[in-house]
Amino acid sequence: MTVLLDNKNIMPLHGSEKPNICTFCAKPEARWLVRLEGKSEPWCAQCFLGETGWGKTNSNGISELIVKVEEKLNRQMRDTEGRLSPDDADRILSSIVFVSAYKNKRK
Repeated sequence: MTVLLDNKNIMPLHGSEKPNICTFCAKPEARWLVRLEGKSEPWCAQCFLGETGWGKTNSNGISELIVKVEEKLNRQMRDTEGRLSPDDADRILSSIVFVSAYKNKRK
């Protein structure tokens, strides 16, 4: 299963000296600018993948992707509660965004 999203509503935040605070969890891990309901806000990949309507709707496909990546890396990415680390969540979301951009461009 390929997980795709409308990549016009999400983009990576470029580095800055100040950490970006996630709109959802308030941790300084936000590396993505997400446009929801007409507003652009910083989000961390963990919250985007797990807490947005898109993430919840596509949770099976996201889980399948994580399993495939875990097999390739030969390591477990999720903790005992099933959450990804901030870096691993960024890797998964980055791959979804880049594949989506490629497939959307080919339409």
